[in-house]
Amino acid sequence: MTRLLTKLIPCTTYLYSSHDMSVSYCPYFLVCTLLLFNITINMLIQQLLKKLINRNIQWLNKPNAAQ
Repeated sequence: MTRLLTKLIPCTTYLYSSHDMSVSYCPYFLVCTLLLFNITINMLIQQLLKKLINRNIQWLNKPNAAQ
């Protein structure tokens, strides 16, 4: 995961900073952007799921939760 990010970040920063946006860089640019986007969304979903699961566990552990 971290290794993937360390490869992607230089890739996207290089492509964003290069003024010569030639057609050959376009696929790489799109792939990098989509991968970064995908990773961030996955991380957000994981965090939300963890919060929800923790809340449910706390609720279930409360006394009188079954009533």
